[in-house]
Amino acid sequence: MVEGDLPAARFRWLGTAGFELCLGPTSVLLDPFLSRGKGARPVLPLGGTDLQADAILVTHGHYDHAYDVPELARHTGAPVYASAPVCDVLHDLGMPARQLRSMAAGRAWRIGQVSVLAVASRHARFDLPLLWRGLRRVGWQAFRLLRAMAAYPCGDVLGYQLTTAWGSVLHFGSAGWFREELARLHPDVVLLPLQGHSRIYDIAGEATGLLRPKRVIPHHFDDFYPPVSELIDVQAFGTMMRERMPDVEVVEPRMGEWMSLF
Repeated sequence: MVEGDLPAARFRWLGTAGFELCLGPTSVLLDPFLSRGKGARPVLPLGGTDLQADAILVTHGHYDHAYDVPELARHTGAPVYASAPVCDVLHDLGMPARQLRSMAAGRAWRIGQVSVLAVASRHARFDLPLLWRGLRRVGWQAFRLLRAMAAYPCGDVLGYQLTTAWGSVLHFGSAGWFREELARLHPDVVLLPLQGHSRIYDIAGEATGLLRPKRVIPHHFDDFYPPVSELIDVQAFGTMMRERMPDVEVVEPRMGEWMSLF
């Protein structure tokens, strides 16, 4: 896709739960995490200086969602929107208070011509089989991981729905949500994580069934920080969805490539 052919509403996946959305003249970063581990798959062909942002939205404070936010905020000058506990951590990490915007579920605001709604969410609940597999892969490095988790606490978790002239897109950074909240939302596109539980395909499918979007774009299925992470078979999720909900299009994102959002 060459520059002149780019659609007005487009996205590129940055790995993990990270996205860059270009919505007409407005650029938004969602959970941008670029500091991937050695041997990460797929390879991200971008760096921080390749990204633009009028705003940065952070769903929660874990390392793989918030670590690069201070540097990207410095580079772009964009305000950062997150829950109050996450804003406090980012401020402690050196972000100036003038760039931080504390949000709570139910709050709505505008970024240029884009309407944004903060949605009540929660983190995925890791199950024992997933934890056991992770411990076997990580071994003694689990102690280093615990230190990183302590430095980047989860905080309150939010999702974000962005409504544009072309349609609406809902982003979750982790696979935890409230059924009653999903039943109230009707996005055209859902950015849905495939990480955090051994039954993640079923959990993502149940959420899709409540939301009934036209399109699902899965993410967080990459092996972003080996050996802590593992590669999730996103094609198997697509096969399941075609069998259960053939009217919902599943679009597998290509790392770092611009793709049409709607």
